Amino acid sequence: MTTNTKPLDDARAFLDNINREVADIGKGVYQEVAPELTDALNDKPPRPHRKIEWTTEKQRKAYFATDGFGGGIPSTRTDAIINAWKVRFETTAGTFKLIVENANPAARFLFGTLAKSIQAAKKPQQRFHAITGWPLASPLVRDWADVADSLFHEQWVKRLQKITGITSKRRAYTSPYRRLKR
Repeated sequence: MTTNTKPLDDARAFLDNINREVADIGKGVYQEVAPELTDALNDKPPRPHRKIEWTTEKQRKAYFATDGFGGGIPSTRTDAIINAWKVRFETTAGTFKLIVENANPAARFLFGTLAKSIQAAKKPQQRFHAITGWPLASPLVRDWADVADSLFHEQWVKRLQKITGITSKRRAYTSPYRRLKR
């Protein structure tokens, strides 16, 4: 009697190299998602053509007293805050993380924070930035994180199916941003 152990050998090799498998899949997901996410975060509205609606009178006075918070009056866009967005990935011990960050301390006033709660994320965003069309970063990042999760799962299942022949079903997910890009 002869037994084919190749499927078991392949499964063992896959499990022995699981960290590498996660890193390979994660890198592919990162390469697909990072440019799209960065483009979404770098999207800027046109300059306002109306009077600024200050959050408080104290803020308005501080702006003029500090010569535009040090940037001059009228302010000019340098895109330093936009260019500070970084998307990277890490894989450690069989886990994949997509990391989004903006090291510019003023980014929270323009984009809000990356808090999960929209209320919390919106809190530091200045009223006039929201009015003039600057996007809140938290929902953008969350939507693209969902896309990355879905892509990672799809690739993971494909690799497992290739090795084991076992199939799995999962409800498909496509973010509104992904649908727009296709």
